[in-house]
Amino acid sequence: MDKHHGKHERFFALHAHFYQPPRENPWTGRIDAQPSAWPFHDWNSRIARECYLPNACARVNDARGRVLELTNNYLHMNFNFGPTLFGWLEKNYPFYYARIVKAARESRERTGHSNAIAQGYNHMIMPLASFQDQLTQALWGIKDFEHRFGFKPESMWLPETAASDDTLRLLVDLGMKYVILSPYQADKVRPAGGEWRDASRGDIDTTRPYLWRDTQPGAAKDRSIAVFFYDGPLSKAAAFEGLTRDSGVFADRVEACFKPGRTGPQLVSMAVDGETFGHHHKFSDMTLAHAFLHELGNRGIRVVNFGQYLRGNPAVDEVMIKTGPDGEGTAWSCAHGVRRWKGGCDCGGEGGSLNWRLPLRAALNALRDAAAGVYASEASKFFRGPWDARNDYAGLLLDRSPETAAAFFQKHASRELNKSERARALELLEMQKHAMFMFTSCGWFFADISRIEAVQNLRYAARVAEKLRDLGFENADRPFLSLLELAHSNFPEAGDGLKIYGALLGENALARQKAAALIIAEAMLCVDESACLEAVTVHERMSRDGVLYLRGEVAAPGPDGDSQLAFCYLRRGAEFPTMFFTRPSATARMQELFAAPSPEDMRAALEREPGFARVSFDDFSWDEKTLYAWILADAARHSHAGSIFKILEDYLYLLSRLPGRTSSSWAPLRSQAAAYARQAAEVVFTRALRSAAPGDIDKLAQLAGRLKDAGLEAGFDPSPEASAALANRIGAAALAAQDEAALAPLLSLMKAARDLGAHDLTFHLQNYLMDLFEAAEKRGLPAEAAAAVKELYSLSGIIIERFNSRLEELALGK
Repeated sequence: MDKHHGKHERFFALHAHFYQPPRENPWTGRIDAQPSAWPFHDWNSRIARECYLPNACARVNDARGRVLELTNNYLHMNFNFGPTLFGWLEKNYPFYYARIVKAARESRERTGHSNAIAQGYNHMIMPLASFQDQLTQALWGIKDFEHRFGFKPESMWLPETAASDDTLRLLVDLGMKYVILSPYQADKVRPAGGEWRDASRGDIDTTRPYLWRDTQPGAAKDRSIAVFFYDGPLSKAAAFEGLTRDSGVFADRVEACFKPGRTGPQLVSMAVDGETFGHHHKFSDMTLAHAFLHELGNRGIRVVNFGQYLRGNPAVDEVMIKTGPDGEGTAWSCAHGVRRWKGGCDCGGEGGSLNWRLPLRAALNALRDAAAGVYASEASKFFRGPWDARNDYAGLLLDRSPETAAAFFQKHASRELNKSERARALELLEMQKHAMFMFTSCGWFFADISRIEAVQNLRYAARVAEKLRDLGFENADRPFLSLLELAHSNFPEAGDGLKIYGALLGENALARQKAAALIIAEAMLCVDESACLEAVTVHERMSRDGVLYLRGEVAAPGPDGDSQLAFCYLRRGAEFPTMFFTRPSATARMQELFAAPSPEDMRAALEREPGFARVSFDDFSWDEKTLYAWILADAARHSHAGSIFKILEDYLYLLSRLPGRTSSSWAPLRSQAAAYARQAAEVVFTRALRSAAPGDIDKLAQLAGRLKDAGLEAGFDPSPEASAALANRIGAAALAAQDEAALAPLLSLMKAARDLGAHDLTFHLQNYLMDLFEAAEKRGLPAEAAAAVKELYSLSGIIIERFNSRLEELALGK
C-alpha cells in the first residue's frame, strides 16, 4: 500500500469512457449491416478496430513503421466499458477482451485499486429515469462488472456524467467510493467546517478530490462520496483540439496544469470519450503509449488511477453540485441541465429544429409506464418481488444456461412454475429490458429523430409494444403512438415519429425469417456444403419441372440466441428462391403441403396456410439485398475457382517469359493478371477462413509467395472482420499449444500477410506474436518450437531486441 507524501508530488489520471449504444436488431439479436461504416460490417466493428483493439496492443514504432515497444494502454488509464459494448467485444474479439480484463485485474493487484469502473447498464440519463429504472441500471451495471472482472467496482461512470443529488445518493447506497464529474457541475465548495463559496463557473480547483455529503433530512452524517472534477480545458483539448497528435506536446500540456508553488500532492485529471484515442483522432492510441511509457515519467509525473490516488489523498474539502434549471441535475454535454435528452435546449441542433425531443421523451415515458404497470401486475403472479426479480435479471442476460435459469426461479419464484409460466415470466422480463433500452441516451443526442440512434430506440419501443400485445394487452401503446406523431423530423421525407416507427415495423416484420433466408441462401449456394450447412438441416430435397424444392430446419438468429425454424425452399433456375417459415411444431403440416402436385399448387397452399411466413427477394431491405448480392458473387467465384486458377497460371507463366516484365508496355497484361490474382486470393482465403486447416493456410501462403515473386500486386486485403477471425483461430491455437505443429500455420499465415500486404491481418498477428514472444521469454520453448518462433520474429515487423536475443538462445537449446 503506497502513500503519497512529500512536496511537489505530481500525479496524472486519465479516464476513458468507452461506450457504444446497443446496436443489435431486437428481433434477431445481431447487428444489421451499416453501410456508413464501410469497409466494416457495422460501427461497432469499425470503432473496435480503430480504438478498442489498438489500445489493448498499443505500439511505439520507429520511422519505418516497425514495432519498438508494445503496451496495453488499459494498464495505465482509468476506464469503463459500457456493458452492452463489452459483451459484444467478448463475443467478437475475445483475445482483446481478455487483455482488457487482465489489465483491470493487474492494476488492482499492483496498486490495490483497479483502473476499471462500472457504468449504468445501457447509458440511460439517470436523473430523467424513474427511481426503479435508475436502481436497475446501476445494479445491472455492477452485476455485469463483477461477472467480468471478478470483484466489486469502486465507482460507476454516470452516462453523460448526468447527476443530481438523488443520483449520488443512489451511488452511496450501492457502496461506490467516488464519482467523476465535469467542473461545470460543481456549485459551491468549502473547506471542512468552513464557509461555502461559489464554484459554479467551472473554476473549481480540479487538482484535489472533494466530498459530497448527503444533507437530506434524516440522512446519516457519514453518507458521502468523493467527487473528482476533471480538468475541463485539458479534456477539451484532447477531445476536440488535436492534443493527442504528439506525445511530447501532450505531456507538456499535462505538466502545465499543475499549480506551481503549491506544496503537497496534486492530481491533474482528464476525462473523455475513450473513442478519442484512435477513432476520433487516428493513431492517438500510439500517442498515449509513448506518453505513458516515456514522456510523462520523464517530467516526473506519476500515472495513477482515481481509487489509488484517493486512498493516499482522501477528500477533505466539501462540494455541492448544481441542481440544474429544472431541478433534475446537470451533465457534461449539455449547458442546460439535462434538457438535451428531454427538449428545451439547442445543444447538438446543427441549425434544425429540436422540437421532436420533447414528444419523443413523452411518448417513451408513456410506453414505459404502460409496460411497468403490466409488469407489476403480471409478474406478481410468478415472483415474490417483481422488481427484485428484474434487478437480478442481469445474471440471466450474462448466462442463459438452464442451470442459471433454474437458480433464478428458485430464488425469485413465489411457487413452482410450469414451463409456460416460466416462458411468460421471461417474456415480461425481456419486455422490461427493452423498455430500458429505448431510453439509451444517444436517441436524443443528435440533431434529428430520423437518425439511426433515435430509430434504434424506436426499434426497442416496437419490441415493448409487440410483447405487450403478445401478453394480451392490445391497446397499451395507444398513448405512445399519439405522442409519437408530434415528433416532427427536419426532413419532409421522414415525416414524423409515427411514420418512422411504421416504416421500421414494416422493415422488421420478418426480421428473423429474413436473416434465416440469407443463411439458407448462402448454404445452398456454397460449393463446400460440409463447411456451410452447420446451421441448416435438409430433411427432403427434390427437383421437378425446373424447380428445386427443399424442406428442413434452420438455426435462426434471435435475441436470446439461435432457435429453430422449419422452412420450405423453392427455386426456379437462377431466380431468387421463395422461402416459407414456420415453427418446428408445424413441420408435419409443412410436409403435407410439400407433397402438392405442382410448384404453383405448393406455393399457393403455403401462402394460404396460417402461421407460415413468406420471404422473397422483394421483402429484403437494401442492405439485405446487398448482402445477398455478395453471397451470389462469392458463390460464383468459388464455383468457377478451377477456371480462375487455370487462367491465373497461364498469366503467371506468360509474365515470367516476358522480357523486361516490369516495363510499362506490359501494364495492361499485368492489370488483367492482377484481376485474376485477386479472385484467386479471395477463394483461397475464404477456404482458409472456413476450415483453419494447416493445408489451406499453406495454400494461401504459397499463392501469396508466387504473386510476390511474379511482382504482381493482387490488391487483395481481406475484410477487417475476416482478418480478425482467421488471426484469432490460428493465433489462439498457437498460444494454447506453443508447439511446432501449432506454430506452423501461424508462420504460414504471417508469410501470406506479408506477401499480400494484408495490413489488418498483420496487425492482429503481431498482437498474438507479442504474447507468444513474452511467453517464450518467461517460460522458454523446446528448441524446435523456438526456431519457428525465431522465424516468426524475423517476419513480424517487431524489433524488440530482448526477444530476439532470448529466442536465439532457445533455438540453440540454452
